[in-house]
Amino acid sequence: FNDAGNFMRSDFLTIENPMALAASATNFSNAYQMFGTIFGEYAINDDLKLKLNIGGDARFQRRDVFVDRQSQRGAALGGIATISNGFQSNYLVEFTTSYQKKIENHSFNLLGGFMDQEFTTVRSNQSAANFPNDITKTDNIGLGDRETYQMGSNKFKNRLISFLGRLNYSYMGKYLFTTSFRAD
Repeated sequence: FNDAGNFMRSDFLTIENPMALAASATNFSNAYQMFGTIFGEYAINDDLKLKLNIGGDARFQRRDVFVDRQSQRGAALGGIATISNGFQSNYLVEFTTSYQKKIENHSFNLLGGFMDQEFTTVRSNQSAANFPNDITKTDNIGLGDRETYQMGSNKFKNRLISFLGRLNYSYMGKYLFTTSFRAD
C-alpha cells in the first residue's frame, strides 16, 4: 500500500499488483436450470407395445464482471463493466414400437422408432468503460462512456432427426442373431 492507503503501483513496471488485481475484479454469475422427462407406454396386445418419451432441459445464465480503478487496467479505462446473458435449451422426443413373438424354439424381438432432438443456444453481451465512479459496478452499465459501448449477440441451433430399428432372433435360447440400423 502507498501512503494514501491505495494499492502500490510501480512507475517502471506494467505488472499488476496481485493484491490490487484480486481486489479490483468482481465476477458474479447466476444460473437457473430446469429439466424433466415424461413417458407413456401402451400395450396394444401382449406382443405389440408403443412407447413415447419426451424430455427437455432449459438453462438461463447471467454473468456480471466489473474491474474497478484499483487495478492498472481499470484505472486506465475508468472502470470496466461487462454483462453476459445466455440461454440453452434441449428437447428430445422418442417414439418406439416393439413387437415380441415366440413360436416353439424361435424367439423374435423387433423394435422400430423415431427420435427428434434439438439444441438451441442464445447469447448476448454488453460492456462499457469510463464510469464516473465505481459505485454502481454493472448495475447501471449505461453510465459508461458511450464511445466505449460494445454489444454482441448470437443464436445457433442444431437438430438431429433419427430413425432406428433392431431385430433380435434367438433359436432355442442358444443361437442369437441381432441386426440394427440407424439413419440420422
